Amino acid sequence: MERHGQAVVVSHPAPVLGRDNYSYSFVVQQFRPLLARWGPTREVNQPESRVEFSLRRFRQAGLEPLHLGFSPLHVAYLARQARNAAFVFWEYPDLLQRQTEDDLRYDWARMAKRFDRLFTASTFTQEAFWRAGVRTPIDVIPVPVAPRWFELPLWQANQSVRLEVPAFVYPLPPDTPNIALPYAHRDRSWRGRVKAFYRRRLLPLLPEALQQRLRRTMRLLFGQPIPQIAGVETPVPRQAGLELSGVVYLHLCNPYDERKNWQDLVAAFLEALGDCPDATLVIKLVAEGSLLPHAINAVNTFYLAVAREHCCRIALVGGYLSDEQMSELIRASTYYATATRAEGANLPLMDALAAGRPALSPRHTSMRDYFTADMGWVVPSTDEPAAVTVGRERLLSRWQRVDFAALVNQFRASYELVRRSPDRYSALARAARQRMHEYASLERVWPIFRAALEAAVGGAQ
Repeated sequence: MERHGQAVVVSHPAPVLGRDNYSYSFVVQQFRPLLARWGPTREVNQPESRVEFSLRRFRQAGLEPLHLGFSPLHVAYLARQARNAAFVFWEYPDLLQRQTEDDLRYDWARMAKRFDRLFTASTFTQEAFWRAGVRTPIDVIPVPVAPRWFELPLWQANQSVRLEVPAFVYPLPPDTPNIALPYAHRDRSWRGRVKAFYRRRLLPLLPEALQQRLRRTMRLLFGQPIPQIAGVETPVPRQAGLELSGVVYLHLCNPYDERKNWQDLVAAFLEALGDCPDATLVIKLVAEGSLLPHAINAVNTFYLAVAREHCCRIALVGGYLSDEQMSELIRASTYYATATRAEGANLPLMDALAAGRPALSPRHTSMRDYFTADMGWVVPSTDEPAAVTVGRERLLSRWQRVDFAALVNQFRASYELVRRSPDRYSALARAARQRMHEYASLERVWPIFRAALEAAVGGAQ
C-alpha cells in the first residue's frame, strides 16, 4: 500500500437498486482498489451524521483527511473540517440552475463553487461546467474497469451458456392472456392517501403559483412517484433459468430512467432480426423487489403495442445478480447494444467492451471519449430538446435522438458479420478490449486519480 500521510473520507448514497443516484455506489466500488493505494479510507452513506466524526478519527490518528463525496451536487455534503472534493456525473449540456430562493442546492454552478475540486468521468461533463461559468478545478477521471472483465473469455460462435436466474422470455407461449397491466396501481398506504387527497381535492382549488410550490413540496416530502406494487403479478410467465446461444445482444438499464430509450432498442431489434430464431436480446432490468413487476409490465405493455410476430427472442432478467452471475451474462453475450439519449459514463458499456464484446452504441456525451467504429457500430444521433426531471426540479436542455433506421440496419449488419465474417468480429472484439485497457484499466486510471487527489489535498490549480 502506498502511504502519503493522508486519508480519505468517502461519502455516497446508500445503494438502492433502481432508485435515483443508485449508480454512485457502484462507482465507489470501482475506485476502492485505487483508494486503498492512496491511504486509509472510511466510507459513509449518511454523510450528515458521519463525515465529521470520521474526519476527527483520522486527525486523532495523525492523518490529514480529505472528504471525497460521490453524489449529485444537489444532495452533496460539504465537510466543515476538511477540504472537499466531489465526484459528479452529468449528461446534459446545461447545468441545473435554480430560479427561486427556496432551495439553492439545485443551482449546480453555485454549489460547484463551494467545493475545492471537482472530479468527473467525461470531457462532456467538464465542458458543461465550464459553460456554466464554474471555475473550480475539474479533473476528468475515467471510472476504472474491474480486472475480471479483461480476463473474461472472448465469445465463441458454438458456445451455450445457461444462467440460473429467473427470466421472462418473448415470444409468449400461445396460451398466455394478451393483456397489459396498467403502469400505476392504487396505493392504499397513508402516503398514498395523502397524495390522492392532495391531487384530487386540494390542488384544483388553489392558484397556479401555489400549485407549483405545493408540487415541489410534495416531491421533497415523498420523492418521485415510483409505484410500489407488492403482490401484483406480471402476465409474462417466468422461467426458472435462461439458456443462451446463437447471437446474443445485451442491454442493462434502469427502466425508470427516460434517457435509456430501451423502447427504440426493442422495436429496432424486432424489426431487424424478427425472422432469426438464433438471435436474442437480453435486457437486464436494474430493478428488484416491488419495483420489478412494474418494470416487467412496462416492457410487456410496449411489446404488445408493437404487435409484431417474430421468432427471435427477447429475455428480461431482473433483480440483483452476483458478480459471478453478471460475468456469466456477459460471457453469454455476443454484443452490447444501447440506444441511450445521454450518459455521464455508461459503465455497463465500458464493462462489456473490456470483456471483448463489440457494441452498437451512439457516440455522444461521455461515450465520445472512448467508443469508436473500430469497436462496433456507431449509431448516428442528433440533438433534440429535452425536459428531464432531476431530483425535484425540471431541466429544459437537450439530449440525443438516435437514428432508428440506422439502428435497425446495424442490428442486421452485426448479425450478418458474426455469421459470415467471424475474423472481422474477432478484430472488433480485440480492439474493444485493447481500447478499454488503455482508457480505463486500474493501472491507467491510477496516475490520473493519484494526481487529482494530490491536487485536491494541496489546493493546486
